[in-house]
Amino acid sequence: MKIKYFETRSSISLPKITQELIDLVKGKSVALFTTVQFLEQRNNLAVDLLKYCKIINMKLAHCKYPDQILGCSAFDSEIPEKPDLFIYLGDGVFHPKSLVLKDVVDEVYCLSPIDFSIKKIIKEDVSSLIKKRNGALSGFAIAKNVGVLITTKPGQNNLKKALELKTDKNIYYFLDDTINFAELENFNFIDCWVNTACPRIAYDDFIKIGKPIVNLGDLQ
Repeated sequence: MKIKYFETRSSISLPKITQELIDLVKGKSVALFTTVQFLEQRNNLAVDLLKYCKIINMKLAHCKYPDQILGCSAFDSEIPEKPDLFIYLGDGVFHPKSLVLKDVVDEVYCLSPIDFSIKKIIKEDVSSLIKKRNGALSGFAIAKNVGVLITTKPGQNNLKKALELKTDKNIYYFLDDTINFAELENFNFIDCWVNTACPRIAYDDFIKIGKPIVNLGDLQ
């Protein structure tokens, strides 16, 4: 079976730049990120913002386009030149939270493409995720049997890194295209799971699994 992936782009028109946004960026260097859906809007906004600030373009890990961000980008990206501001143009918070969670930046400003309302994400906003991560790491430390989750999905497949995991624990590898969390209950001898697919699984889907789950990158 052949699988084809198609990019979906938004057709919305951005609102007029607000004074609040101008005051935020004025005289500063700004990294402006977004998801693939809003790339055209992002580029148009960047042109308008050049009247007030310097725009720093970046290519993050796993992304096809400059200034695009994926859920896993923050976990594998290196930022050689840190701007004064990180702004995320989008309607969700996982992507900006991931930048703060992995200490890429201390704060990110989320800019709504609908009305240009601004929300700041800081360390306190990811404190619950940090607690989940630390709890999972403790679970891994005392685990005897570890299940390593591997997906065959393009862009998320990390089989090589999974096989390079070094530990004195008993390791069992689970390979699939789409990970079915309900099926994991059939392997109740597993004390802790190690996720090598989308990092979001360990933070958003852990409640579906019933056992500690830690991202491979957090172990490394």
